[in-house]
Amino acid sequence: MKVKLLTSILFLFAGFCFKVTAQNPTGKEANIWYFGYKAGLDFNYIPPRALLDSKSDGWGNFASICDGNGNLLFYASPDSILDRNHQRMPNGAVASGGLTTNSAVIVPWPSNPGKYFHFSAFAVPMGFSFSVVDMSLRNGLGDVVPTQKNILIQNHVYDKITGVQHQNRRDIWVIARKTLSNIYHAYLVSPTGVNSTPIISQIGPNHYQSHITPLGAFKAAPDGRTLADEVCSPFSTNQLKFYHIQLIDFNSSTGAMIDKGILPDSTAFGLEFSPNGSLLYAGSRPLMPGNGDYLWQYNLSLPTTAAMYTNRSLIAHRPANVTGPHYGHMQVGPDGKIYMSMQTNNDFNPPWRQYYLGVINKPNEPGVRASFVPLGINVNPDNLQPRPRHPGFALPTFIQSYFFKPSIYLHQSCLGDTAYHFSINNSGPLDSLRWDFGDPASGKHNTSSQFSPWHSYATGGTYNVQVIAYFQFGSDTLQQSITIPGPPLRNVLGKDTTLCAGSVYTLSPNVPQALSYKWPDNSTDSVFQVRQPGTYWVEIVTECGPYRDSVQVDFLNPPSFSLGSDLTLCAGESITLKPQIKDAAYLWQDGSTKDKLVVDMPGTYWLQASNRCSSTRDSLVVTFREPLPANLLGPDTILCEGVSYTISASGNYTLQWQDGSTSQSFTATQAGTYFADLTNPENCTVRDSITVSYRNCFGKEYLIPNIITPNSDGRNDSFVIWGAKPGTLELSIYNRWGILVYQSDDYRNNWQAENASAGIYYYLLQNKQTRKTYKGWLEVVR
Repeated sequence: MKVKLLTSILFLFAGFCFKVTAQNPTGKEANIWYFGYKAGLDFNYIPPRALLDSKSDGWGNFASICDGNGNLLFYASPDSILDRNHQRMPNGAVASGGLTTNSAVIVPWPSNPGKYFHFSAFAVPMGFSFSVVDMSLRNGLGDVVPTQKNILIQNHVYDKITGVQHQNRRDIWVIARKTLSNIYHAYLVSPTGVNSTPIISQIGPNHYQSHITPLGAFKAAPDGRTLADEVCSPFSTNQLKFYHIQLIDFNSSTGAMIDKGILPDSTAFGLEFSPNGSLLYAGSRPLMPGNGDYLWQYNLSLPTTAAMYTNRSLIAHRPANVTGPHYGHMQVGPDGKIYMSMQTNNDFNPPWRQYYLGVINKPNEPGVRASFVPLGINVNPDNLQPRPRHPGFALPTFIQSYFFKPSIYLHQSCLGDTAYHFSINNSGPLDSLRWDFGDPASGKHNTSSQFSPWHSYATGGTYNVQVIAYFQFGSDTLQQSITIPGPPLRNVLGKDTTLCAGSVYTLSPNVPQALSYKWPDNSTDSVFQVRQPGTYWVEIVTECGPYRDSVQVDFLNPPSFSLGSDLTLCAGESITLKPQIKDAAYLWQDGSTKDKLVVDMPGTYWLQASNRCSSTRDSLVVTFREPLPANLLGPDTILCEGVSYTISASGNYTLQWQDGSTSQSFTATQAGTYFADLTNPENCTVRDSITVSYRNCFGKEYLIPNIITPNSDGRNDSFVIWGAKPGTLELSIYNRWGILVYQSDDYRNNWQAENASAGIYYYLLQNKQTRKTYKGWLEVVR
């Protein structure tokens, strides 16, 4: 009959939501550990914290128990039961367990809140016994009930016991093995107490031990379906002890056991199952010189123990010639990790004992992916001296079912599959299931009562799957959001991108169904960091096959350009600044934003180029030289017919005439306008022109006017002597009183009666070459 209890406690584990009935443990009962010499861990924190208040002192026989909220109730040291204040209970001197491994366990009394059984196993003198702790005594601090103390159940059992829940999720099985035999006893703890009549099973050959106390461990898988026992048998005439691992199928409903086979591992000291029960870890330590320490992983899903042994994975190895701690006892924790006591070569000198625990971080993962860290957690963080805290031989023992965490499992499906396969991990103690696939559109097909159902989804997407797991005295409700694949993977790396120089770009495909990743540098992480430009790819393997995607990543540098050096230009010259900057915005000193700027004035010019990452500014100073003089070729000239005229410029210039010639002078023989480009030593060029006209001089050498009208109308403004060649005439002009008002040794037809009033003036003109003189008068009319 399925019973649904209304009272429930909610808690989270590994992304799933569990509904746990009040009759069942929350898993927090194992949150406080005390062990070794004053060592302890508190799993109410993530990661667990070292406890500094422990009063434990010994090599083994450790156990502890908390309430459903993870608060310590009491704990056991080798021969004492201590309350939460770390004081021995008044009746707390109990039978001592063995010195090694898991020789004590605390079991809640089913249906009797506040009462607990403390079981202890040691071959001599007390054998297998129990005491009852009542937490209602001493105002809630608890005490051992005097009339129920050190009650012997069985003589001659090895000092290692384990406990798992009955399939009804209420009662508890406590299991021990008789010495020098192959007989296992399973004792049921129920509301009526401890049934002293055990379920007896004979498994494999008789076990041999040259002394009463064995060194190996005895463990149950969290789901209660498998047991592992480190046993030994005679090997040679010198009776050296060689160990192997006995695997046992356990029926948590009846307590019966079936031989599952032997793993021929030697000298294993610590054993522990992965939380999901699929893997077994064995820590082998040397019993003879020359052997090293090994940590092996066995895949229990393989069909035979021979296959398990042949395909075992080596997780860690410490060679014999390398100094370091031995691999000791192991215990799975509430956080799903496995913890291992680590011991130095000088095991019996406590001041030098190793005070770290090794940690298997991902014990459900195959091979080295399990991630073993030898020095995983320090139990002596306050550096207690001279005798530091240390774990001893063994860690505390718990009912392994505290670590039973069922979960929903979706078997990987590919696009095009018509149905999706579900199952429950660790379904051993369950007797029925009720599924809800979160797909109401599928009607009656949205529910199922099968243990491994199939369901068809019409479209891809995220669905909230729920399953109610029923057992004899209650139920668990599991919920999980699952993603049904839609279209095939594509563009998991995103679009090509451009980043600012110096930044780091993280490629994160985030493919939930990925089995592996591979990047260009052969790394296999789920993310990849890009620091250099280039094309980057990832190869993702899913159960649907491999997929490859690539992306181009570029890095944008600050704009780089130069306006050049400072410039000096010639008068009238201009320059266009156009630096050709890619993917940048322009801002010139005058506020313009064009990609070029024409410079035709002196000044300081700057450009600020900006992209989305940064900006760069450059400037230059532009100056202009003085303009070249005007009329370098002289004024226009009128000559008498038949006279040639040589045009030249004074000063240091290079000339190029209108006909392309480059001589320093040009001879004009006919009327016209002549020009030349004149370049000075500073490479500045100016164009000047001169007009040469001819007149009929009626046989005279010169035609000399007797009137000028200097009124700036462009007509008869200057005293022009027709037929005169530049550089050949000297001219002197006098007023009517004989006063010299103008004189030139090289007259060039350019006197305009400056500063002279209207009136009659007299001239004296002389040809410097022929020394011929001409005299006359000239009227200035204004």
